[in-house]
Amino acid sequence: MLYNIRITKNTTYVSTGTFTFPYPCNFLGVNRLKIKSGTFKTTNLDINSNGHFDFLATIPVNVSQYSLISYNNLVSFKNIIIIEDINFIDITITDESDNIIDFNGIDIHLTIQIDSIIEDYITDNNLHELVNKIVQIILI
Repeated sequence: MLYNIRITKNTTYVSTGTFTFPYPCNFLGVNRLKIKSGTFKTTNLDINSNGHFDFLATIPVNVSQYSLISYNNLVSFKNIIIIEDINFIDITITDESDNIIDFNGIDIHLTIQIDSIIEDYITDNNLHELVNKIVQIILI
């Protein structure tokens, strides 16, 4: 019980009518959900987690507890991720303080769209021309 109201054990508190706890609690709930992945390193800067570059998106929570959170990317926000091989995808959903969200056993559904862009490289099958190009690059 002491942890829930955030007072310190073995400490005497004196009140003259109104008592203010030294460590206030936030009973309002989560304001934002952060979608994070250790697989996809991004260039997004997150000041709440010491600048780690592992979060993909932030979803505002604008509904009451136990309500459906729905988010559509209306501004077409995209992450640029340079990765050549994806063997697995890990997703972590945290609050704005990086605490992992406990969904209390409730199933969640999350859709992630991955657009793969492959750049075309000029295929040069002539070994002599290829070696000459490399030599020219080295000499410059």
